[in-house]
Amino acid sequence: MAGALAGVENGPQTSEKGLSTMSDTSTPPPLELDCRGLLCPLPILKTRQALAPLASGTLLKMVSSDPASVPDMAAFSRRSGHELVDQSWNQGEYTFLIRRK
Repeated sequence: MAGALAGVENGPQTSEKGLSTMSDTSTPPPLELDCRGLLCPLPILKTRQALAPLASGTLLKMVSSDPASVPDMAAFSRRSGHELVDQSWNQGEYTFLIRRK
């Protein structure tokens, strides 16, 4: 379930929950949740499940191929209080960086 983004050195380290950490020595690496191929509401549900056990302030990068995840993630962060730090789109993939409240 976990996948690497292009340009990540040494690849991700995968946990049993389908999350992976990315190698970066300058900042704490965000966890990565691969929701590519999943349709609404699964990317949001999986994001909520992934954020639940994390410590406050932890970053989670969620990657989705579902265009509906753009408005869904904005609504989710507004309602849940988790900060939507960044979002981007590249070649049919939507990437969201969320900070746990």
